[in-house]
Amino acid sequence: ELLKLTVAILDFDVISGDANISEPIYKAFYNEMQKTGQFNLLGKEEIGKILKEKKFDDLKCKTSNCLIKMGEYLKSDKIIIGTITKNINRYLIEIKVFDVLNKNVISVDFIKASSEKELNSNIVSFSATLTSKLSQSKKGQTQEEEILKKYSERKTAETKTELEDIYVFGIGGYGGYNALLNGYIDYGKGNYSG
Repeated sequence: ELLKLTVAILDFDVISGDANISEPIYKAFYNEMQKTGQFNLLGKEEIGKILKEKKFDDLKCKTSNCLIKMGEYLKSDKIIIGTITKNINRYLIEIKVFDVLNKNVISVDFIKASSEKELNSNIVSFSATLTSKLSQSKKGQTQEEEILKKYSERKTAETKTELEDIYVFGIGGYGGYNALLNGYIDYGKGNYSG
């Protein structure tokens, strides 16, 4: 079984709007990510406790060096940083994913909504999308290794598609789809009836 990625989700900063909106939005996001069962999640309480023990007091850190240090203390693979902007009933949540091993931000996404109900719904669907994105990276795998793996998978898929095209169009050109349905063996024997 593959080792799960450890993902730390920092408390969300409120850029504009009532500071109290952070807690329910953070909880909703954290709970949705937890439901996937794909990661070892570290929530803000656990993060605070670990960093306090390490005498690391910059919980709002945004620079790469700070996030790398934080990631090392937390033993996390990824760190999720969220900001919330609320104007009247419009919500905009920015979610950045920092990759501790590769020392960079690998993903910046936005969740937009014009009501609380829509926001909750969008958090659910976004969490699924983010889980899918993060699940593609393996624990301890560098970005270069990840890119090479994806390239290799894509080349394999392209080759398979090319072969399927040859079968469909090649056989279709000589014997119609019946030849394809009757199997490649019949076609090979010279059964060209369409």
